[in-house]
Amino acid sequence: MRMTVLLVLFVLLINAFFHRPWLESFLFAVALAVGLTPEILPMVVSVTLSRGALRMASHKVIVMLLGYLLAVEEIKQLFFRHVAAE
Repeated sequence: MRMTVLLVLFVLLINAFFHRPWLESFLFAVALAVGLTPEILPMVVSVTLSRGALRMASHKVIVMLLGYLLAVEEIKQLFFRHVAAE
């Protein structure tokens, strides 16, 4: 989300610098952000899993593969849904 907001602001600032119309600049920035969001999603997932591995490492837990963190999160969600359903 932060990346998208920063991208929109960056495009708006560049267009303001070149004295382009604000409405067109805003629409272009939003279209660009919406179009690029699926492209950067794998990077966001990888960074999030890496941060989770670092956080677990600070608690002396060794994570061999980042995919294991994703599996742990899915199991945790499954248990929370099961408890909430009861």
